[in-house]
Amino acid sequence: MEELLLRELDAREQTHKSSWFQKVTASLSAASTLTKKAEPEAEQAAEQEEAAAEPAPALPAEEAPAPAEEPAAPAPAEEPVDSTPAGESPASAETPEPPPAAEPELPVAEAAAAAAPDSKPASTPALPGKAAVKLGKKVTVSKRKKTGAAAQAAPEPECEVKGFPGSMLGLPYEFETGLRVTAAAEAFTEGVALRFCVRTAEECRIYLLAHGSDGEISLILPGDKEVDNLVFPSVESKFPGLNHPNYHLMVEPPFGQESIVLLAVATTSKCDFDKVLRELIKKDPMGEQGSFENAAIEHFRTKYPKQANLTWSSAVLRFNTYPKPAGSGA
Repeated sequence: MEELLLRELDAREQTHKSSWFQKVTASLSAASTLTKKAEPEAEQAAEQEEAAAEPAPALPAEEAPAPAEEPAAPAPAEEPVDSTPAGESPASAETPEPPPAAEPELPVAEAAAAAAPDSKPASTPALPGKAAVKLGKKVTVSKRKKTGAAAQAAPEPECEVKGFPGSMLGLPYEFETGLRVTAAAEAFTEGVALRFCVRTAEECRIYLLAHGSDGEISLILPGDKEVDNLVFPSVESKFPGLNHPNYHLMVEPPFGQESIVLLAVATTSKCDFDKVLRELIKKDPMGEQGSFENAAIEHFRTKYPKQANLTWSSAVLRFNTYPKPAGSGA
């Protein structure tokens, strides 16, 4: 009995194993079939992508598209009827002349350039020693540009030299003081008019001393024709002033390096410092620059003790003067 049961169990186990094996085999067969079907499709898709990436082959000459047919030429216009009276030739009949072709418009810049006269200013001969200005801050020459044929005559160029604080020469510099010289010319040549421009940070009285190229000292301001030496803060004052149109400071011989010393004293009251300067110049007209001015201030404080505590400042500028260039006329 037990043997029969064992045989039956063994048969069932074999049947189960066979059924399971058949199912696995069927699944593997189906997967293989799907893989074989998918491979041709993938290959075909890859071939299509490669074909799309390749450039289209050029058509042979015989397969090139025929050129488009040219449109038919328009029919010729009918000739006008000859209305010339008998006995007159067609050439004698008056025919209206065609209007002249309009000239192309030029840009504004080109039109102005075409209208401007083709002329160049004569070059100024080089002046000897022009680069010898040592202590001036800078020398500038400016010219106004022409804007076309209708432009007015350009003004004279302006030459300018700026000064430096007097403290560089040991002079007092207790408030800000500036000095510059200008001339309506390309250089400080003989006969050119000079103008001195002064700017201070205090309301004060100013004095201008010139140390010539020969070493001689002279008092420029106050002078015989311009005595008002009162200036106001932050306002540039010019000397000679515009209220003296007939008074000019001209470049005269001897030529060379000129030194101008500005002394400013912070007071609006009457000050006799110019008297002290004239007195010392008369005694020593060849005084040394810097030392002469300091000695004058000390002499003033001693002579006028009530004004001994006044505040002082100074500025100095140096520039070169030249004779007239050759060929410039008298």
